[in-house]
Amino acid sequence: MTREQALSVWALLAAAAPGQPLPASTLEIRAELIADLDFADTRDAAIRLARSAKWLPSVAELREAVHAPDLPEAGEAWGEVCRAVHRLGWTTPPTEADFTDPLILRAVQTLGAWPNFCAGDEAINRAHFLKIYPAMAERARAQAIAGPPARALPPAGIDLPDLRADRERR
Repeated sequence: MTREQALSVWALLAAAAPGQPLPASTLEIRAELIADLDFADTRDAAIRLARSAKWLPSVAELREAVHAPDLPEAGEAWGEVCRAVHRLGWTTPPTEADFTDPLILRAVQTLGAWPNFCAGDEAINRAHFLKIYPAMAERARAQAIAGPPARALPPAGIDLPDLRADRERR
C-alpha cells in the first residue's frame, strides 16, 4: 500500500480512539510498518478493530487482525486430511489443491510418505498431526504478522533522539 493509504488507516484508528493522540512521527513509523500489507485487507481489519477495540491497537495487533483468519483450526485440518485419504487412497499422493491451505499438505508430508501415512495407525497419525499442525500454523501466523524484513527504519525524514548523548551525560 502507499504511504498515504497507510496513514489513512492509522488516521481511522486514531479517530476511533479519542484521547489517545498519535504524534506525526509515530504515525509515520506505524505507516512504514504496515506498508507491505494489502490496503483493502488492512482497512477492513482496521474497521473491525475500530468497532471492537477499547484502545488504539498496536502495529502487531493490526497485522494480526489482517492475517488472523487465514488458517483452519487443527480439527478442521485433520478432517480435510481424512477426507483426502478416503477420496485419494494410498496410491495417489495429495496436492495443495486437495486442501483449503497448503500448510495442511506440508504437515502431512512431515509425517512421511503418503502410502505409509495411509497405511499407518489413524490414531497415531491423528495425534502426530494435531501436534505438528498447530505449531506450523502458529509459525506461519507469526511470519505473516511480522512481514518481510525491515528495509530502512525509521523512514527518511524522522528524527529520533540520540540516546548515546543522553547516556554520556549520566
